[in-house]
Amino acid sequence: MTSDVETPKSGAEAAVALLLDREQVERLMGLAFKRFGIRREEAEELLAETLLELSGSAAAIRDARGFAFHVFYIRCCRWLAREGRRREDTAGLDPGAGRTNGQTNGEPERALALKQAFGRLSPTCRRMLAGYYFEGLTLKETGVATGHSWKQVWKRLDGCLRRLKQCLEV
Repeated sequence: MTSDVETPKSGAEAAVALLLDREQVERLMGLAFKRFGIRREEAEELLAETLLELSGSAAAIRDARGFAFHVFYIRCCRWLAREGRRREDTAGLDPGAGRTNGQTNGEPERALALKQAFGRLSPTCRRMLAGYYFEGLTLKETGVATGHSWKQVWKRLDGCLRRLKQCLEV
């Protein structure tokens, strides 16, 4: 009888396993494009950073694919936050910024709607969402920052996302 539980791997073994798993690499690239709108070249750079972070991990990793996904996802979130700040900083410098074929792409309106919807959430929800998704904190770190256990954070994040979605639909 075989076990479904993977044997713990070192960070370097997990990085090599990810590098050799083309299916997982393509899945991560697809995530970067579909979820975050990150182009392939930038996603490859984020993947390289993920591999470096994995290889430098001293702790034994039980689920290499899951851990790699988490690290890559956090990298994508940070990239998105960095790009958002960069666009805000340069918005007034380029008169053609944000235009495609003479039309606006709606980013400022969407960003404003998201900011307003985010403002309608409770302070706890805002702290949890910002900590976990934008700052890249773990569930445990987010729980410490908000005064909750990681299990409570896990459950509340789902509710906070649903409320955010409702606020965006109004």
